[in-house]
Amino acid sequence: MTMNLFDNLADVELRQEQLGPGATVLRQFAVPEETALLSALEDVIDPVSSLPWPQMPDAFLRLATGAAAQAGFSEYVPDACLINRYELGARLSLHQDKNEQDIDQPIVSVSLGIPAVFLFGGLNRADKAIRVKLTHGDVVIWGGPARLRYHGVLPLKEGHHPLVGDYRINLTFRKAA
Repeated sequence: MTMNLFDNLADVELRQEQLGPGATVLRQFAVPEETALLSALEDVIDPVSSLPWPQMPDAFLRLATGAAAQAGFSEYVPDACLINRYELGARLSLHQDKNEQDIDQPIVSVSLGIPAVFLFGGLNRADKAIRVKLTHGDVVIWGGPARLRYHGVLPLKEGHHPLVGDYRINLTFRKAA
């Protein structure tokens, strides 16, 4: 039986925050699916093999399409997911995601584990970036006029999450092909 992503939302306080036109943070959106996501991560991250997975796990696809639809991108279906695990002090400098063939499709970024400070800048690297604290289960979606905005993550501070440990896991979904 496949559960609908929205079946478990009654126990979670969801908030939607606009970062600007085309950019939204869905607070706690991934929490109802955290068990399925972490289980799927164990299946796709195999320390013995670096072979790519044959298809995106259902839990990943459900979350990415559901979050995108909630943010106004109802036709979005990702075909790629970049998985990053960050430790204490790790950071991601300001950059644009512009290697995809179709930049009309949004980026969906899921935060699991310890908190992070997400930087969301403008269309030029020198534009001032706003700081957005992301916690376990938060999802950021940016597309349309926000699709090529610079973004990054400040160095992670020490922390611990009961399900993920001393790490932050980020799932970044995109339409690559």
